[in-house]
Amino acid sequence: MWIWLLLALIAGSSSAVQGVFNGQWNRSVGLPLTLLVNAGIVLLGAGILPLIYRGTFSSENLAKLDWSILIGGVCGLALIAFMAMSVPKIGVALAVALFVLGQAITALTLEHFGVFGQAVRKVDWPRMLGLLMLVGGVVLIQWRR
Repeated sequence: MWIWLLLALIAGSSSAVQGVFNGQWNRSVGLPLTLLVNAGIVLLGAGILPLIYRGTFSSENLAKLDWSILIGGVCGLALIAFMAMSVPKIGVALAVALFVLGQAITALTLEHFGVFGQAVRKVDWPRMLGLLMLVGGVVLIQWRR
């Protein structure tokens, strides 16, 4: 279990660092080239993965994909583009805090209603308190800006 917690923590750290560099690239070369470079790196990495995960990359598995796979791509594009635009304007700490708050609101909503096949986990007081603490974190990070 701890490995998954660690991977999620690393993903969050990677997102903050990615926002900084994408913001710098956006200012210097523009958003389209920034997104193109990101997409190229992801494509390269995705091209290497079948060598590591033999057996899971097959024409049978490709045939199982439906249109909903595109939602993840659209969300990834939004993540990269919007962070690249917002980090230079509001700073990496506030951008990431709002990023995490947006993730928490969306995740709680998806689980509460069981959207996209998620197991239903109703929002209760401890979960709502956790969300309010994240809101408090955003306020404190923004304080006296």
